[in-house]
Amino acid sequence: MTYNSVHDLPSFVELSNQLNALKLVSIFLPPDERTKLKQLEAQIKELGDTVDNFYTLLGDRHWIFHDSLNVEKVRGILAHNTSAEDAERQFIALYTDPEFLDFAIMRCNRFEALRKRMRLIEKARDDYFAERYYACIFLLLSVADGFVNELDSEHRGLHTRSEEELGAWDSPISHHKGIANVHRTFLKTISVTRTEPVYELYRNGIMHGTVLDFDNIVVASKAWNMLFAVVDWATAKKKAEMPKPPQKSFRETIHQMIETEKDKKLLGEWSSYVLHAGEPGFEDDPAFVACTAYLAAWKAKNYGKMSKFLSNMVVAYHRENAMPKRVSDDYKPHALEEFEVLSLNHETASVCNIEVKTKIASRKEHIATLRWLYEDKNGKVTLLSKGDGEWKLLTWGVAFFLN
Repeated sequence: MTYNSVHDLPSFVELSNQLNALKLVSIFLPPDERTKLKQLEAQIKELGDTVDNFYTLLGDRHWIFHDSLNVEKVRGILAHNTSAEDAERQFIALYTDPEFLDFAIMRCNRFEALRKRMRLIEKARDDYFAERYYACIFLLLSVADGFVNELDSEHRGLHTRSEEELGAWDSPISHHKGIANVHRTFLKTISVTRTEPVYELYRNGIMHGTVLDFDNIVVASKAWNMLFAVVDWATAKKKAEMPKPPQKSFRETIHQMIETEKDKKLLGEWSSYVLHAGEPGFEDDPAFVACTAYLAAWKAKNYGKMSKFLSNMVVAYHRENAMPKRVSDDYKPHALEEFEVLSLNHETASVCNIEVKTKIASRKEHIATLRWLYEDKNGKVTLLSKGDGEWKLLTWGVAFFLN
């Protein structure tokens, strides 16, 4: 299965349905939010139309719209060209831009199987810009086959995959003139030797030596185009195989909208402030209490307690069960002898920068600034004025007290 229009993709249909639901209650939104809703609807339509128009003009020439493309540049090509030949020349020019190609290659790093092959990809890049197109094409065909071979337990390369396997995914590549259509040409059996110039990525003929004159920028650019489209296919395939999170109900969506409006009102009423040691309310401030408890736990060498003060951002990165040991490994060689909290800078409704003075064994006194975040019970940054969270330390390492 492929899609006649990008507007038919499941993600586009779902988004359209959500926008329609929001429009039903848009009367409850502030005027600027209603304007943004209309702008979003127009942007989504424009994106879908751009991809559809791309395939109308260049689909029959076997080019694929992949996620690494700059939509604005593609839109510019489409707007100024009624000729497929001219549009193709300008589209190929996108690939000859080193900045674009480096960006697209960088996106390949999301897959371990491509990171293994990055040396070959970079050699293909060098060959492409040196106009050694034959070498670039062979390398990219090899990389694409090997990459797809590692994607699942079946261990089958790109050349063994059917059109159906490549087609039915929630991605612009699944347009009926997209990757499945190109794959048909990619797999075309060419058993009789062809000596005339070709401008298609005939994988079968190129790899088996029956297509001889393929050494040109068009075929080389199509090899890059195919590789990046295969990356999108693998991304969509991986996403489809992941368990889907539960969908929010209409009631939950409206509740979230209301909560967002409440937060905006609270933010509008918020004013930053600074408290210094000795000033009224300084020692009663929850940020002071949290910071003092953290430093007291360090002085007492209670590293497990210290780990409980760390931000969810830190914990999520290092894994929760590893944090007590990480804190111990980091702080244990540095005994804290004395400390003093000097000031609290509540710069936003969720952030407090706390200046502290510490004396670590065998070192001079040092003044450090620690960044604390106000987080709710789910570990998400929230507003101090809501009063339902607690202060957690983001800049947690001992290095902040040493440098």
